[in-house]
Amino acid sequence: MSEFSRTFQQTATDQLARDLLGVTLCYQTPRGRVSGWIVEDEAYLGVNDPASFAYHGHQDRRNLPLYQAGGTIYLYKLYGRYVLDVVTQPVGNPQAILFRALEPAQGQDLMADNRPINGRQLTNGPAKLVEALGISGAQLTGHAFDQGPLRLDWHHRRHPRQIVTATRRGAQAATPSAFSQQRFYVAGNPYVSTIHVREIDHDRHGWR
Repeated sequence: MSEFSRTFQQTATDQLARDLLGVTLCYQTPRGRVSGWIVEDEAYLGVNDPASFAYHGHQDRRNLPLYQAGGTIYLYKLYGRYVLDVVTQPVGNPQAILFRALEPAQGQDLMADNRPINGRQLTNGPAKLVEALGISGAQLTGHAFDQGPLRLDWHHRRHPRQIVTATRRGAQAATPSAFSQQRFYVAGNPYVSTIHVREIDHDRHGWR
């Protein structure tokens, strides 16, 4: 088993969600490379998690990638727009992390072509970041993040000064707190989806 596979199959999903903050998400497009630092994500904890697509062990054609090995790409439509997960845990344990926001790092001109909008709105949401990267379909679903054009780069990463734990966006009020408190973000980063202007760290964007 590779180091990459071990990371995604031997680390608790909520811990991995914290560890991924600051990791670079990269996509090699025909027009060039685009990338961004992960600044917000959410953990979904599988068969016991009421907000998971795999709650109570549910399986269908749509969620089959969740049951693959940790490190698998999972692209799917939510409210008509594609969003991106990375599957965690060994085969058959359907846990995953949703990428909610990126701070652009490389290829910002290409991102702006893909999603013509300025400033924080470029990548401060799960569907927004997928559009900005230039991903327009689910063709990469089922492939591994350490192979192909869509990758996670742990070597060129940043480190948060503080990580905030919060309620997942859209989580039902009845969801037990052990599951609802599974959103993580870089404190002060302007690209976090729900940050208030007064909370933004304008100097360092929340990085060390």
